[in-house]
Amino acid sequence: PHTVRSFSNMTKQAVLTKKVDNGTEYAWKIVKHISPAQLKAIRDNRLAPWFYLFLLYSILLIPITWLINELYTRKKLAEESLKQSDRYFKSLYNQTPIMLHSIDQSGKLVHVSDFWLDKMGYVRDEVLGCKSSDFLTQESRDYAENKIKPEFFRTGYCSNVQYQFVKKNGKIIDTLLSAITHEDPIEKKAQSLAVITDITALKKVEEINLRLGRILDRSLNEIYIFRADNYHFLQVNEGARNNLDYTMEELRKMTPI
Repeated sequence: PHTVRSFSNMTKQAVLTKKVDNGTEYAWKIVKHISPAQLKAIRDNRLAPWFYLFLLYSILLIPITWLINELYTRKKLAEESLKQSDRYFKSLYNQTPIMLHSIDQSGKLVHVSDFWLDKMGYVRDEVLGCKSSDFLTQESRDYAENKIKPEFFRTGYCSNVQYQFVKKNGKIIDTLLSAITHEDPIEKKAQSLAVITDITALKKVEEINLRLGRILDRSLNEIYIFRADNYHFLQVNEGARNNLDYTMEELRKMTPI
């Protein structure tokens, strides 16, 4: 025999033997699943063209079908893996015990954490799709829209921006906001991730300290505050400074002893 080939599935392991006689006549023999009448028709070249097409179709279809199926399976596995990762990170995002929110390029909220909702007094459906600046005081809103957001969308970053948020019940909270931009892995769109820290209590303490500081500084009595370890002056009120004729910077380098 000149050539022997085996074919799977489509020809059911049929073995085709081809013999060339003087370069013009072909004798074909199908060992399996070919009737004598079919074999005679092939020998007479009546079905030979169709038989060639069938063999060519079988040869090409099997690997192409396998390749398409393999690519489709890999694509579905990759999509499912991406969806699982997205579900995991959304769960992590929502349950993180800090105020988080994400906005799209138009400034509208697309994600908020559960802690954000608890702090602000809203449910998720009430805030998604609203502008993040809608929840700020007028002064903070103007500051955000006119200065912070244009710079943020240009650089993709902002840090420790002071905003005042308005809760659903009307109460105002002082915050520090830091944010970065990132690409959503599913929607392939740019979004932000903002971390918001409530500093309302800290601001109140600072205000109290400032008021006390002003009271002490304006007192008619001389008041000296110094470190317990090295006795260097920390604070000396205005009356004492005037009496000693030293500046506060000079007094910080001195001790009462």
